[in-house]
Amino acid sequence: MEALKIILICVTVLYFLVYIILAIRSRKPIKTIFFSALLGILSMTLINLTSKFTGVCIPVNGYTASVAASGGLPATVALVLVKTVIGV
Repeated sequence: MEALKIILICVTVLYFLVYIILAIRSRKPIKTIFFSALLGILSMTLINLTSKFTGVCIPVNGYTASVAASGGLPATVALVLVKTVIGV
C-alpha cells in the first residue's frame, strides 16, 4: 500500500509539471488555467449531484476543492479513482 501512495504522489507531481509547462506554452495561459479549474470544479459538483445514483461521492473540503481546481478534469478523475480503488 505504501508503494502505491508513492507512485500516486510521483504521478501527481509529474502531471502538475506538465500541466504548468503546457499552460505557459499556450497563447493564453490565464484563460487555459481558468477554464481548466472551472471544468474541475464543475465535474466535482456533477459527481456529487449524481452520487445518489452512482454511489460515488467526493467530500467537499479545502483539499479536494483545491485539487479539482488546480488539476481540472484529470485531477477530479484521479480523486474518484483514489476514492473507489483505495477507499480513502
